[in-house]
Amino acid sequence: MKNILFTALALGLATIARGSAGPLTLTADTPWIVATNQPEPIQRALADIERDWYKVFGHRPVVLAELPKSWTGAAIRFGISGAQGSPENFSLRMDGQMLTAQGADVRGAIYAAYAMSEEILGVDPWWFWADHPPARRDRIEVPADFKKDFGSATFRYRGWFINDEDLLGGFAPDPLRENVFSLEMLDRICETLLRLRGNMLVPGTFNFPDERCWELASRRGLALNMHHILVVGLNTYRWPKEVPFSFSKHPDIMERYWRECIAAFKGREVVWTVGYRGKHDRPFWADEPELNTPEARGAVITKAIAKQVELIRAADPHAMIIANLWAEGAEMMHAGHLKLPDGVVQVWPDDGTGMIRDNGAVQAGQGIYFHTAMLSGSHNQLSEMVPPS
Repeated sequence: MKNILFTALALGLATIARGSAGPLTLTADTPWIVATNQPEPIQRALADIERDWYKVFGHRPVVLAELPKSWTGAAIRFGISGAQGSPENFSLRMDGQMLTAQGADVRGAIYAAYAMSEEILGVDPWWFWADHPPARRDRIEVPADFKKDFGSATFRYRGWFINDEDLLGGFAPDPLRENVFSLEMLDRICETLLRLRGNMLVPGTFNFPDERCWELASRRGLALNMHHILVVGLNTYRWPKEVPFSFSKHPDIMERYWRECIAAFKGREVVWTVGYRGKHDRPFWADEPELNTPEARGAVITKAIAKQVELIRAADPHAMIIANLWAEGAEMMHAGHLKLPDGVVQVWPDDGTGMIRDNGAVQAGQGIYFHTAMLSGSHNQLSEMVPPS
């Protein structure tokens, strides 16, 4: 099995201004101001920050909906600012005795909360995986003119695909045996991704669309994406032996299951993957050798993708749809045998060692799917790891 990290880390530029005015002093008793009825993803992020606060100050924070009118000390305000701004932007800034950590939207507010923890409390975003807890503090001073504004990220969607999740199975097995590893560990992964300002997750390799891992990632505020062979969320790796698998011969069967998968994701933010391979992550013509020309094979894939896009657009006219151009997909695209519908984003893969298979054709508006480590018969995970940079 390949070990794949589908990632594009892009942090918004920060504008920093600090002066010599009197600092704001934060202590364990500094209250938090959090409006009631915050969306669940923000509540979950703030629960993580409460844990950070405890690690630093030794006490849980006092959380209020509003400050008493008589209060004159320091306070921290979290949430959505209500101001117009580009998607996911956020800021940390001083306003008198108030430190505000707010975003333009839900994810912006999440990033603001984690940024406060990193910038002010000194919590490493990788603290759990690096076994690096923050230092204990009695007080933290913040300059009166402290200000950081973070604009939108370079890449609209930035995500991870942790392919070899079986490596986490022994570390944190799922007590319910539904997933390879526990949902508690998946929650840690979601937390880390959001701390790093990612916004998209492939929560597993061969998941069925109604499994709870999708629900957890969605409730964390992440967009959902799927493995390049689980197009439209269909788990072809566990396809029933008695059911024919062939879009060219039994399109009605494939369409029925694609519709069911789309329905299973209703109400969630999804970056839909389209494409067409055979079962078990191999070219479909391994089981249909009569389709023996690139033209015939490309025509089947093109038609399958067109139908998938039609079904997705019927459920969500504005859906984000991508096509991961796996090995033969990239070759067919270069040869002109594969056509994508308008609005579908091409995502170019690498060859397992970081070399992108675009032949120089990648352009703005497209994506990249690259391996930071691959363990296979032709790749050495220990000596050929590709750094994200």
